[in-house]
Amino acid sequence: MATKKTETTNINTRFMLFCDYALVSNDGKLSIIGEFDHLFSSLERPVLTSAFLVASLTVTPKSEFNFTLQLAESGGQNEVFSRPINVTSGEDGKLNLMLGFENLVFPKVGLYKAALLDEKKEIAATKLHIVEVQNPRPAQA
Repeated sequence: MATKKTETTNINTRFMLFCDYALVSNDGKLSIIGEFDHLFSSLERPVLTSAFLVASLTVTPKSEFNFTLQLAESGGQNEVFSRPINVTSGEDGKLNLMLGFENLVFPKVGLYKAALLDEKKEIAATKLHIVEVQNPRPAQA
């Protein structure tokens, strides 16, 4: 039976990152493919066509957690999304959180921050820099 999180519950962040693909095997092994922290776009409203956001934590075993995952422009303005994540840790206290994205639209180029919050306290974060690139011009004869 899981216990409710208390003030003495330990939460330690191993890492948080964006990647092309992630999975957890039946035996609990986390696999991450294609880590990145930049997105290059020629669109006025950049689109992340397919990606995963992964956070790996060590926590108090067999405890319940109510996190919030937020993605916003660095500095807090222009929130892209906010989502509650309710999980229970296993016997070993390892907690791997993965969220897949398909066609995630950003308001503009710039620096964005993904943060995992426990109540209002930030426990993990990573940044994604969206860079504007120009479409190549056709060669002139």
